[in-house]
Amino acid sequence: MPFTYTSGERKGDSVHQEIGRWGGGLEKSLGENFDCQVKENWRSACCGSADYQYEDKRYCILHFPSEDKEGAFDKTVKSKLNQGDFNFQGAFFPRVTSCFRSYEFDDSVNFREATFCAGADFSGARFRGKRTDFREARFRGKRTDFTKAHFCGKLTDFSSAQFSVIGTYFTKAKFCESITDF
Repeated sequence: MPFTYTSGERKGDSVHQEIGRWGGGLEKSLGENFDCQVKENWRSACCGSADYQYEDKRYCILHFPSEDKEGAFDKTVKSKLNQGDFNFQGAFFPRVTSCFRSYEFDDSVNFREATFCAGADFSGARFRGKRTDFREARFRGKRTDFTKAHFCGKLTDFSSAQFSVIGTYFTKAKFCESITDF
């Protein structure tokens, strides 16, 4: 039975387009052309096919560097959270991210090199996994809020993270365990 690849909707394109059809053992070799073209160490965070194009590169919805990705992006983030998948390495968050407010992360969290374009709201969040990784994350926008967040793992790492100068809050945040690095 042949494998059919159908792209997702793109900006200005309301019709799904079939862009490839393969059979037999060719899925892997031809499918590699549709891998998300991000740094190799980010690929473990990828979600779905690389259906989005920017500057001659293809991206999954999580890594697509556009501020114009509404519904599909939100659904992907919620799906990852519902599955207990907290790997958002290199993700591009297009607007204020509030789905993490008061969220209970019960496993290690990876936001390394993620970009939060319009701010991030982690107020009241609980990080209970062994590692909470925000290394080299970029927090842009008017507000980054970790107010009353609890970091209870063995390692919390914000080294080389960049915070906007407008407003970053760790008011009443608690760092419970061994090592915290900024």
